[in-house]
This record gives sequence, structure tokens and C-alpha cells, in this order.
Amino acid sequence: MRKMGREDKNIFRKGLAELTPYIPGKPVEEVRRELGLKGRIVRLASNENPIGPSPKAVARMKEVLGEINFYPDGGCFELRAALAEKHALAPGHFVFGNGVDNLIPLAVNTFVNSGDEVIIPTPSFAAYRTSTVVAGGMPVAVPLKNFQLHGEDIYRAVSPKTKMIFICNPNNPTGTIMPAGDLKKLMAALPPSVVVVMDEAYYEYVDHPGYPDSLAHLKRNENVVIFRTFSKIYGLAGLRLGYGMARPDYVNAMEKIREPFAANRVVQAGALEALADQAHTQQVKDAHGRGKQVLCQGLSDLNINFIPTEANFLFADLGVDMELLFPTLLKNGVIIRPGTAWGYPTFARITIGTPDENQFFLDQLAIVLKEWR
Repeated sequence: MRKMGREDKNIFRKGLAELTPYIPGKPVEEVRRELGLKGRIVRLASNENPIGPSPKAVARMKEVLGEINFYPDGGCFELRAALAEKHALAPGHFVFGNGVDNLIPLAVNTFVNSGDEVIIPTPSFAAYRTSTVVAGGMPVAVPLKNFQLHGEDIYRAVSPKTKMIFICNPNNPTGTIMPAGDLKKLMAALPPSVVVVMDEAYYEYVDHPGYPDSLAHLKRNENVVIFRTFSKIYGLAGLRLGYGMARPDYVNAMEKIREPFAANRVVQAGALEALADQAHTQQVKDAHGRGKQVLCQGLSDLNINFIPTEANFLFADLGVDMELLFPTLLKNGVIIRPGTAWGYPTFARITIGTPDENQFFLDQLAIVLKEWR
């Protein structure tokens, strides 16, 4: 009889050995518990909306709590109709997921076969590579140049085995964009067998006039899948809701393997109100602009270089190994995201908070940096 607990290196799926778990930004509760902190803690690690969701969305979600004994509408009928009107698309162009990080493996598992190549600009969101490896695909990294996405570099990596290209736009963690001209040339050059996934989780924050209109490519029936989310500017990160837009034949294929209730009843109700409350959305964007100004000026005053961003975060070179700096900042009540995971040990990704949160971070950073400079 086989002994219980015996290790068997062949029991796990192939490819898992080369992966590491995704580690999100530390929660405030965890930092308070581990370090015994009693004072203020500012979390600027997870690109969250510091203002929060629309009060109208919160009120509607509270009403729906009395209905959570019933399963949600698996097809998101009302939300689908609202988004279709907003984006001037037919309802059949939409697919929903428990956040964009739920839609990424859905897209990979729909299109990628074992041995297919998936092009991933690097550094970028880790879930692209993880989903590719788990599906048996071959990730092909294309390094950014000066932290920028370039369509020509991506096209040079295309081979007969290429099945999918991920473009995070704005890119996480750099906040940079691929401009419209680059995307247009790339789409025109690609064979129809290559699917381009545009992850636009941060697109509502973009002000750059050169940002591409990915929906125009979809409306021409091109081979794109576009992901957007209610986690960022709409402030519903804790309830998880993302949506994809693609050709109906692509959507029909994804629906075959999509989990039946990917969007819960509460978040569907909140998302409908959040979409309708344009005044609150503009309030969040205005607050983001003010916070961005404070953070950028403060980092400049500290002689810290950062990448100009079109997202709600900054990628900054703090000039000190984050393995040393990060624990000290935590003790001072500041949570940011070390760049170590992306191969930049002296960098950090810093969410743009309220002006007050940004100033608290800058004050604590200045104190800590005195020990290292």
C-alpha cells in the first residue's frame, strides 16, 4: 500500500514548476497585524480608486443584498444592454468575467493550443504569462524599449506559431501606451490567425491624444479582444467585474467555457449605477489629476526619476534596493509595490492616491531616504 504524504514530482501539471504565485499588494489589515501599527497606513500598492464607487452604486447594491439567495443573471442582460449602448456595439459583442484576471485565462483557453506562441511585452501584467504556461502555450517575451511599447518590435517576434498577442494599454507597471499609429500598423500586418488582446483596464484615465481607439478595430471586424474593468475608475475592485468586447464568433467560443455565473448579482447592480453616474466618474478623474500633480511634483523635488504615465500609478526609480526600503516604508505606514517582481529592484509602482495620501507617502519617503543617501 502506498504511503500517504509521499511526494510525487509528476503529480502536478506540467509547466507549474516554472511559475510563481501572484502576490498582490499587501492589505492594510495584514500590515497592521504583522507590524502592530496603530497609526495611519496609506495603501498605494494596488492601483485602486481612492475615492471609492458612486454613492448611487453603493445604495443600489445595498438594496440587492436582500436578493443574494438567488443566482445572478448569468448573461448580464441589463448590463450587457447598457454597455452595448455606451460603446455603440451589438449585445453579442460582450463577455463578462470575475475581473479582467478571470477573462485573461478565458481568452487563452479559447484560442491557444499546446505549443502555440503568445507574445507578451515585458515587463507587463504577470497573468498573461501564467495563463499561457498553464494552457501549454509558449510565452514569447518582447522587451520594452525605454519602457515604451513598440508595434514593430512585437511584429518582429511574430512567427508561424504565433496565436495571440497581449497588449496592456496603458501598460502595467510602466503606465506607458502604444500609440494609435503603432497599433494600426501592427493590426494591418498581422495574419488573421493571430488574436490581439488589448487589456485596457486603465483606459478611462488616459489623456494622451495619441491613444488608440481599439473599438474602431473591433467595429471593422478585426481580430481583437478588448478587456475593460469596473475595478479602477468605477471603484468596484472588491466585487470583481470585468468585461470583454470581441467579434460575436469570438464571444460565442469564449461562452462555451466561461463559468456560468462570473458576475454576481450585487456587482451587476452596482455596475449599472456606476455607468450611469457620469458625474462621479468625472469627479474621480479630476481627483486623480490633482493627486498625480502632487505626486509627480513631490517625486521631482526628491530627485526621483519616474516614467510619465497615462494610468493611475507611477513607475519610479527610488534609487535604493526595495528589499531594504520596502520594510522600512511599511513600518512608517506606507504600502507601495516593489518593482522586484518585474526585474527592477530599485523601482516601485506607486498608485496615485488623494493629494493627502500622496503627501503622506512623500513625507515618509523623504524620511526613509535620508538613511540611504
